[in-house]
Amino acid sequence: MSDRELLEAEFNKKMEDIYYEAKRIVKYNATIFLNMLKQYKGVDTAKRLLAKNETEGFTKLAYVYHKPELTMEYMIYHNARFHEFFTTEEIAKCKELLNIK
Repeated sequence: MSDRELLEAEFNKKMEDIYYEAKRIVKYNATIFLNMLKQYKGVDTAKRLLAKNETEGFTKLAYVYHKPELTMEYMIYHNARFHEFFTTEEIAKCKELLNIK
């Protein structure tokens, strides 16, 4: 397995962890997110969700439950080693959604 494939496998695992952490901590059951991960894997799921203005999952986790650290956007933005999978615009979108100055 190449370094990139290993990193992508780690990213997939982190994306699954987000689902299970949100479910465990705030009882948020993001079944659409989980189904997308199963169908598209982590990077493609993230890109599809970042292409939307703001997802229901992000809104609920960040603003209803006040747990932005449980969002995909937070995980992407705060893990620079995964930035190679994303464009500058996608990283900037994570920062904007998280309201980071």
